[in-house]
Amino acid sequence: MENWEKEVKEYWNDVSDSEWYNSLRTEKQLKKLKENPESAFHPEVFLMLQKIYELLCREKDFTSFKWR
Repeated sequence: MENWEKEVKEYWNDVSDSEWYNSLRTEKQLKKLKENPESAFHPEVFLMLQKIYELLCREKDFTSFKWR
């Protein structure tokens, strides 16, 4: 693993263990996401994901994936 990868991994491990992040992992928050998954995304991002969802599910080799 390269140095920058280690740094990113360590940073993420610190963030994922933080009090702030763990406060988002409550039963109430998980229930909200299950009932309304689009609430996790900015509205424009969610629209884009809806448009390309099927393409992403079918794609096996993302090196050939073409963003439009």
